[in-house]
Amino acid sequence: MEKGEFLIGIVGGGKGGFQILKLFSKSPLVKIGYVCDLDANAPAIVEAKRLHIPVLHNLESALEEKTDFVIEATGSKKVLGVMKTKAGENVCIIPHEMAHFFFSVIFDLNRTANGNAINDIRFIREGIEKNAGRINRQVQDIYSITRGLHMVGLNARVEAARIGQQGLGFDIVAQEVQKSASKVRVISEEIDDISESILSLSATVDNSLKKLAEDDWARQ
Repeated sequence: MEKGEFLIGIVGGGKGGFQILKLFSKSPLVKIGYVCDLDANAPAIVEAKRLHIPVLHNLESALEEKTDFVIEATGSKKVLGVMKTKAGENVCIIPHEMAHFFFSVIFDLNRTANGNAINDIRFIREGIEKNAGRINRQVQDIYSITRGLHMVGLNARVEAARIGQQGLGFDIVAQEVQKSASKVRVISEEIDDISESILSLSATVDNSLKKLAEDDWARQ
C-alpha cells in the first residue's frame, strides 16, 4: 500500500458492494484489500476478480485481514452484528447505512459536476460549430474571388497576346495576378482543412457528451 492510501475491505458482493467497489476502485486514495461474500457469483465478487482484487468467502477470515476500514455492504443487521462481535479492536466498521449515505453524497456531487461539465462542453461545441460555419462561408467567398481573379488574369493575358509587343508589360501583371490567385486558393484549401478538423473535434465532443450521459445513467 502506498503512502496516503486507505486500505478498505468490503463485506457484501451484491448491488451495494458492487457500487462501492466501482466507486473506490477509481480513487487514488483508496486501495481495496478484499471483497467478501458467500456467493462466488455475486456481482462485486465477479468484478473484484476482473480487477485482480482478492476475494474471500469467509467473514471471520476477512475480519482478520489488516485494513483501515471495513464496509458492511449487505444491509443485514445480522451480518453487522457478527462483524462487530468478531472484529478486532483496531478494525473500524462502517455500517451499510453510513456507506449508503457517503455513496449518495458522492454520487450527487459527481452528477452535479458532470452536469456542469456537460453544459460547458455543449456551449463549447456550439461555439465550435458556429465558427466553423462562418469559416466555411468565408472560404467559399474566397474561392469565388480567386476564380474571378484567375479569369481576369487569363482574359488579360489573352488581350495582351492580341495586341503583341505593346501588351508585354500587361501580360506580366496578368501572370502575377494569376499567381496570387493560385496562392490564395492554396491558403483557402488549408483553411478548409482546418475547418474540417474543427468539425471532427466537434464530433468527438458529441461522443464525450454521450459517454458522460451514459455514465450518469449507469450509476442511477
